[in-house]
Amino acid sequence: MRGTVNAPPDLAADSGPNGTLSKALFWFPGFCRRVCAGAAKDFIAQYHPPLLLSAQLIPFSTHRATAGRGSNFSQFRLESTMLSRAARPALRAAAAAPTRAAAAAAPAAASFATLREIEDRLKSIRNIEKITKTMKIVASTKLNRAQKTMVDSRAYGQTSNEVYDVAETTSSEAGDSQRGLIIVCSSDKGLCGGVHSGLSRTIRRMFLEKPNYDLVILGEKCRSQLSRTNAKDIVLSFAGIGKAIPTFADAQAVADHIISLPNEYSEVKILYNKFINASSYEPTFVPAFDEAAFSQSPKFFAFEIDQDDILSNMKEFSLANSLYWALAEGHACEISARRNAMDNASKNAGDMIGRYQILFNRTRQAVITGELVEIITGATASADM
Repeated sequence: MRGTVNAPPDLAADSGPNGTLSKALFWFPGFCRRVCAGAAKDFIAQYHPPLLLSAQLIPFSTHRATAGRGSNFSQFRLESTMLSRAARPALRAAAAAPTRAAAAAAPAAASFATLREIEDRLKSIRNIEKITKTMKIVASTKLNRAQKTMVDSRAYGQTSNEVYDVAETTSSEAGDSQRGLIIVCSSDKGLCGGVHSGLSRTIRRMFLEKPNYDLVILGEKCRSQLSRTNAKDIVLSFAGIGKAIPTFADAQAVADHIISLPNEYSEVKILYNKFINASSYEPTFVPAFDEAAFSQSPKFFAFEIDQDDILSNMKEFSLANSLYWALAEGHACEISARRNAMDNASKNAGDMIGRYQILFNRTRQAVITGELVEIITGATASADM
């Protein structure tokens, strides 16, 4: 920063050797203070104007030639030190202001901040990987029990179906003026792929073709999904499904509530996920017959039963059998799908950890290289001076 400072007139006019030296000694400390303080003021005014109010600079006063050279230079050193101490905070803040502005305007580059961000991201992904691996192990342990329960429940459902097949029992289709009932068997737990969303999509496609059905939903997952599009069709819902392996007592309690509904339905269907193998399943309907369907079966009385005692309880028992079968198969599908989903999530987390580890290593190497360049450049500049 350059400027022009005019010397006092009496110094320029005096050409004597003794007078010039003595007046120069008097004028020199004030001249240096004016140059330094003026430069500081100009610098602060240009880069950080508010600091002019807080910077306490030494006031400039006219010095009298009351002492010799030694006293003038001692006073100059003292006042120069006081000036530098007073102006030092202001100069530091002013010098840092353009640096911060430039750093904010510059694009994101490799630095210690980005290294910390990458390290935090790696830590969070590793924690997620631990959770998904643990959930996979838990699901694998539960899958064996779920499959055993599913095999046992098939004895209930398949035995009922054999009776209906022999009796040639059929359910009547719901007409345009009659409403049917669909029981959707899902659960309250997620993180199991498309188990619940597959059931919801099946219901939506069915309602596009034939919307005259009421819905009874077992589980919160399908209820929350279908309440967005079919809220007016939901007549009953159950929570707490899927927390443990289904039992026949649970199916019996659900069947009691469904039978106590005030409406009469011409057709009742149960929608559940049919277990195909450990990696695949499909939404399937199973019919639930009422008393009218039993009494109209051509070969139903071939079993030599008393119509008055049997038909009144046959509907509830048949519905409980089918619900238990559907809940057990759906539970096995859910556990299997959760194990597969957690396996895929663990693999994806491992891939992300590998990519972020490579990025972290490259960024750290770039930072180290930049610091080495700065050190070598500073050492070379110091050697040249």
